[in-house]
Amino acid sequence: MREYYTKIAREGSISFSSQLISIVLNYLTAIFITRALGAEGYGTYCLGYSIIQTLTIFAGLGLSDALIRYIALFLGKNDLPSAKGVWHTVSRFMMVTYLLLTISIFFSAPLIAQYVFHKPELTPIIRILSLSYPALSVTLLVDCYFKANKNLLIPSLLQNVFSPGGKLIFAVGIFFLSLNETEWSWAFALNSFLIAMIAIYFYQKITNWRDKKATSISLKTLLQFSLPIWGAQAIPVILGQLNVLLLGFFYESKEVGIYKVYVFFASFISFGFGSLAGIFYPVFSELVSKGNKFAMQDLYQRVTKWFHLISFNLSFLVLMTGLWFVPILFGEDYRLTSPTVLYLIISGHILNSLTGPDYMTLKSLGWTKFFFLSSCFAFVSNLVFGYIFIPKYGIAGAALATMISTGIRHFYGLHIIRNNLRIKILSKQARNFLVVGLPFLLILFYMNYVLFYSLKLTLIIIDCCLIIFYTIIVIKLKIIDSEDRFIIFKFYNKIIGAHSKD
Repeated sequence: MREYYTKIAREGSISFSSQLISIVLNYLTAIFITRALGAEGYGTYCLGYSIIQTLTIFAGLGLSDALIRYIALFLGKNDLPSAKGVWHTVSRFMMVTYLLLTISIFFSAPLIAQYVFHKPELTPIIRILSLSYPALSVTLLVDCYFKANKNLLIPSLLQNVFSPGGKLIFAVGIFFLSLNETEWSWAFALNSFLIAMIAIYFYQKITNWRDKKATSISLKTLLQFSLPIWGAQAIPVILGQLNVLLLGFFYESKEVGIYKVYVFFASFISFGFGSLAGIFYPVFSELVSKGNKFAMQDLYQRVTKWFHLISFNLSFLVLMTGLWFVPILFGEDYRLTSPTVLYLIISGHILNSLTGPDYMTLKSLGWTKFFFLSSCFAFVSNLVFGYIFIPKYGIAGAALATMISTGIRHFYGLHIIRNNLRIKILSKQARNFLVVGLPFLLILFYMNYVLFYSLKLTLIIIDCCLIIFYTIIVIKLKIIDSEDRFIIFKFYNKIIGAHSKD
C-alpha cells in the first residue's frame, strides 16, 4: 500500500501548497475588507455575491466538464483538429451564455433587490458583480484547457495565487481609502478582468494548435455528456449559498456579514480535506478497477483517520483562538457566540470527517445516482430546517440547519458505501481518535465559551494543559502508527522541496 500513500503525498502536497497560499491571501483580504466595510456593508456585498454565484449555475450548462474530457480524449489520439473543434464549440457557447446572463441580471437587478430581498441597496452590487461574468468565463475556459492538457500549474496559479493576490491588493486599497461595498464590487470585477487577461496570455503563449484547422464538433453531443453532470453539480452550488440567501431574506445585511465571517473562520477546520480527497479519488478509482477490496478498505480507513487527525487538531485551534482572534482580526461586530460556533464545528469537523471521503468514494465507484441523491437530501433538509430555524434563531439557526443537512448528506453516503461495498469504514485507531478527541473537544468548548469566557489568562493555561494531556494520550495509544509517520514524512519532504527516493 505504500506506493499509494506515496502517490497521495506527492500529488496532495502540490494541491496543499497552493491551497495554503490561497487561504493565507484570502484571510488577509477578509481582514481588510470586513474592517473597511463593517458588518452591514460586508453583508450587503456577500448577499449580492451569493446571488451572483447562485445564478452562475445557468451559464455554461456543465460544458466545462465536457471541454476537459473531450480535449483530453482527442489529444490522447493526437487529433488536434478535433480538440480545437471542441474548444471552439464550447468557448463560443459559453461566452454567449455568460454574456446573456450578464445582460439578464444587470437589467433584472432592481427586481431581485427590491421585490425578493427588500433591499434596494443591493441593486448596484448585483449589477457591478454581474459585469464580471464574461471575464470569469474566459478564465474558466483557459483553466479547463490546461487541465485537459494535464497542466495543473497554470490553474493553480490562476485560482490560488493571482486571483486572491489581486483581491488582497484591492482590499488594502479599499481599507486605506475608506471606500464602501460598491467600490469593492468594482474592484472585484476589475480583478476578474485582470485574471482573464493573464489567463489569455498563458493560453496564447503555451497553446500549440494555432495553425491547425478545427474540425466541427456537434454541440448536441457535448451537451448530452454535460447536462447530467450540470444537474448534479447545480444543487451543491445552490446549497453553498442557501443559508446566506435565507438570512438575507429574513434579516438585515449585517447578519449576513457576521455569518459569513463565522463560516469563513470555521472553514479552516476542513483545511487539507480537499487536497486529500482530490488525490484519493483517482487512487481509489484505480483500486476499484482492480477489484482489490482489502486495499480499498485499508485506504478508506487510513484517509478517514487522517481526516480525524486534521479536523480534531484544527477544531481545538479554532475553539482556543476564535473567541479572541476573530474580533481582533475582523472587528468587534464579528465576536463568536457559543451555539453558533459549536454548530459550525460539529458540521465542519465531526460530521464532515467522521464518515471519511464518502463523496469521492461514491464518484470512484461510479454511483453517481447516490451522489446526486445525497446532494438532493442535503438541499431539501437545509432549505426546510433553514426556513424553520433562521427566522427564529438567526445566525445560530443558519448554523444549525447547516449541521443537520451536513449530517444527513454524509451519513446517507456512508450508509450506501457500507451496505453496497461491504467494507469496514472505521479502523480501531480512528475509533480511538473519536473516543479521545470528542471529550476534549467538548471540554474545550465548555471552558472557552461557557465557564471561563472572560478570563483570558486562565483560559490560556487550561487550554495548554488540555492539549498537552491530549497529545500524551494520542501518543500512548499509538493512534499514529508507522504508516502514518511514513506518509507525514513523505508529505513534509514534498512540501519543503526535498525529493527523497520513493
